[in-house]
Amino acid sequence: GALTGVKCCEVDEKRKPIVGTEFVIRADLAFIAIGFAGPAAVGPVSELAGQMKIAIDSRRSNNVEAN
Repeated sequence: GALTGVKCCEVDEKRKPIVGTEFVIRADLAFIAIGFAGPAAVGPVSELAGQMKIAIDSRRSNNVEAN
């Protein structure tokens, strides 16, 4: 399916979700940047890499060329 939004919520001091604080941020594109192993080599990032001037280095980090 297509991305339509990102579901979020507030968290307590132990980073546990606080019930009843959920909200949605409307979006059609999202980048995951939380320092994990990296996205799969296929998918939106690899498909858009040429169009958006995104370079993927040997550590699978994504580098975007600034305007």
